Amino acid sequence: MRQTKTSAYLLRALSNMHVGSGDNNYGIVDKQVQRDVIDPFPTIHSSGLKGAFRELFENGGTDVDTTHNIFGTAKDKSGKGTTQSGNYHFFNAKLIGLPVRSNQHPFYIATSNELLKDMAYQLKIFQYPKANEVAEAVKFLDTNTSDKTEALKPLHFGSEIDLVLEDYKAESVNLPVSSEFVLLQKLIGQRIALFNHADLKRIASDLPIIARNNLENGESVNLWYEEVVPRESRFYFLIKYYHNEDASNLFDTEMTKYKNICQVGGNASVGYGYNKISSFKNL
Repeated sequence: MRQTKTSAYLLRALSNMHVGSGDNNYGIVDKQVQRDVIDPFPTIHSSGLKGAFRELFENGGTDVDTTHNIFGTAKDKSGKGTTQSGNYHFFNAKLIGLPVRSNQHPFYIATSNELLKDMAYQLKIFQYPKANEVAEAVKFLDTNTSDKTEALKPLHFGSEIDLVLEDYKAESVNLPVSSEFVLLQKLIGQRIALFNHADLKRIASDLPIIARNNLENGESVNLWYEEVVPRESRFYFLIKYYHNEDASNLFDTEMTKYKNICQVGGNASVGYGYNKISSFKNL
């Protein structure tokens, strides 16, 4: 009997990433990244994510039947063949953490209680099997910090004194030792910075801008500016898939063959968009 299951994945950017919005822009920044339709946070649309994985599998040698099972089939350029949906349905990758500069470490990962609550909600409504574990971890953090996350005053959970994150002076908070916080560190990183949600929105609205250039005979012929999602950013995404009762998750099986590394977005030739993909069940 065919059943549906939901798997959840962490996407950790190993290099800067540019997944373009495709919109015309007449401002200073020529190429902007994709953003969520209701907030300023960067996102990766499901179509681009699915396309990146399909390209990885097809070029890496995954057999045709497995590729078609996961991603579906389409007519060729001459119109021959059939179009059929795959058994694996991909959701947008949503942000859970952005790296911020620090005066005492290379970076911290900035997040907010609201961003984490939204992740827990998504896991619950799409029936991820371990949604309750994540929800308890998020509740633990919110319970111990919700009255302390003031504007312009991010929290951190280490012993550093006079820690500055971007232009914000951070406050240290001692949390009870718990498995819930350990789970959050596995998702977000060891050095978590908890920001007021409004402040995190401002940080996410001002992503790094990198100048790109084309040269011909040593002369510039095309200078443009490109927005990037910085390395060490963290996203999560869901896959809902159909399977027989005794079947394994084909996507997980195939990803292990590629060391769970996938290139997403543009500029692969200059090292952009390389990501580590980790199943929540392995964290």
